[in-house]
Amino acid sequence: MSKTVAFFTDNERAAIARGIITAFGGVASLSNMLQHRSKTTVQSWWDRGNIPTARQQDLFLLARSAGVDLPAEAFFHPPASTEGDE
Repeated sequence: MSKTVAFFTDNERAAIARGIITAFGGVASLSNMLQHRSKTTVQSWWDRGNIPTARQQDLFLLARSAGVDLPAEAFFHPPASTEGDE
């Protein structure tokens, strides 16, 4: 019997997705860059805390062409927590 292994907790996965969206300037900014008529698609990524795998390469390439500082590692590592930092 095989066991499914989760690589990230739900909170880590959400932090990754929201960090990527934030790197583009937020939901509205990324929606505009993707030329979406409404921001609901990107807003759903934010709300669910997940960017579909099929869109990740598009976002990485968009970041490169738009001059957004988004290394490939951003898709695989939660942003460093700043909780408790003063």
